[in-house]
Amino acid sequence: MNRLGNQSFRVCLSSLAFLAFAHQAPCFGCDVSVPVLLRWGSYGQGPGQFSTERGVAVDDAGYIYVADYDNKRIEKFDAGGAFVCQWGAFGSADGEFVGPADIAADHLGNIYVRDDSYRIEEFTNAGAFLRSWTAIGSGVAAAPDNTVYGSVALGVVGHYTGDGVLLSSWTVADTTLVPQAQVVQGMTVDSNGNLLVTEWFPGRIIKFSPDGTPLANWNPAESPFPTWLVTDSHGNTFVSGSCIATYSSDGAFLTSWAVPLGPSAAHAAATAIAVDQNGSIFVLDLGSETVVKFGSPPTGASSMSWGQLKTRYR
Repeated sequence: MNRLGNQSFRVCLSSLAFLAFAHQAPCFGCDVSVPVLLRWGSYGQGPGQFSTERGVAVDDAGYIYVADYDNKRIEKFDAGGAFVCQWGAFGSADGEFVGPADIAADHLGNIYVRDDSYRIEEFTNAGAFLRSWTAIGSGVAAAPDNTVYGSVALGVVGHYTGDGVLLSSWTVADTTLVPQAQVVQGMTVDSNGNLLVTEWFPGRIIKFSPDGTPLANWNPAESPFPTWLVTDSHGNTFVSGSCIATYSSDGAFLTSWAVPLGPSAAHAAATAIAVDQNGSIFVLDLGSETVVKFGSPPTGASSMSWGQLKTRYR
């Protein structure tokens, strides 16, 4: 298959996760209310507007970066949601995008964009292009040691230096804990340097050590097709889907809450998710093309058992 054919196949697989997400059941089991601290954005092409927002990241200074997929750009906002700058245009040259589908920020101020042109592009936090390297699959995540994770191929995780040099890679489907794993979608790294990935069918979250050793995996019952996730400084994992669900570091369900309807929106559609150093949660709402900032949610264990939750949501 030629390069264009391969790219179309990979983009199609990435889009399947969006289709699966769109058909998830409504959030009937959300058990807490988390306050919305801030909300901004709307559909469009102007500064501060979005068209199919696909990724969000927060840097150590509190700036928020949104991968604006259909507008082929990255937008940067301050902690109050005010537009700061944007960069990118359609194309495959340095600093251009076919479709920016995920984004991450390291502790050195570098921004990594996983683009639908078979590559990860690295920028300064002001949008200056630094370098790029090949990455076939979905997702990008920055680790506490400023290394980077991406996908070498569909279902194959790659661990890179911040300069894009491949350190190691492993095939998710070959691990003993997660046989027959499918397409890797979302990625995040916890404060201990462990990598968590989602494989959206049959629907699991998988935790690896930095060297690729499988540590745990679980099926998030309320989100049959998990795609987006993030961890906080306490090791809690937040997964967006029909609800925003919180799990402990070993996969025990803690709590969940719904994203309220945005302006003029018929439905809320939580997609990418990020957390800042204060524990606030940022969620992209595709239903209204907005960024929603929540306060720190409670993380006490739910009164429901894991088995009860599976029964309720299946």
